[in-house]
Amino acid sequence: LSKILLNAEIDTTIDRRFGPAAVRVARMLRQEGRLEEKGVAQKCLKHVKEIRGILAQMQAAGFLESQEVPKDQYRQPTRSLYLWFFDEKKVAQLVLHQAYQGIARCLQRMDVEQEKFQQILDKRERLRAMNPDAAKNFIIGKTGMLEEDGAPLSGVEKQQISLWRETQEKLLTQVRRLDDVVGVVRDFTGRDVTMST
Repeated sequence: LSKILLNAEIDTTIDRRFGPAAVRVARMLRQEGRLEEKGVAQKCLKHVKEIRGILAQMQAAGFLESQEVPKDQYRQPTRSLYLWFFDEKKVAQLVLHQAYQGIARCLQRMDVEQEKFQQILDKRERLRAMNPDAAKNFIIGKTGMLEEDGAPLSGVEKQQISLWRETQEKLLTQVRRLDDVVGVVRDFTGRDVTMST
């Protein structure tokens, strides 16, 4: 089950980055092993020119590998076979690494966005500190977001706090999605639980 989940996550990543034709190539190479460019095109029911572009993009991104097999002892490039293959373990490590990078970037972006609203957030904290025993009743404000009833903030300030909450929620949602990817690729397999690549 964990292998099926891992392959599904890898296929989803490939689909979003390279399109459905690349997913077909990856699945086919996962099943068949090593194939020449013409064999890949034939099995995927695509023209060689289309497949060549997909293979090059995926190789540049690290999702595919190629192996040169010389036909004779002179090892001339024109007299060699180039076999393409899909290394699941390497691709899983690549997806895991990119998920960690994405989480780090989201958290950095949250810090940058918070600086834009820091003045309003500080003012709200000062007002709360002045009256800590006051009962906090929340209502749905004009913007559709939860607001404190009777909070001494102007309408513009409440809008800015609402905008900060919305931005924060979007970034945290993205972090949760990436954390699910980490869970599938690293935690659910039960094999590798280190952060090293």
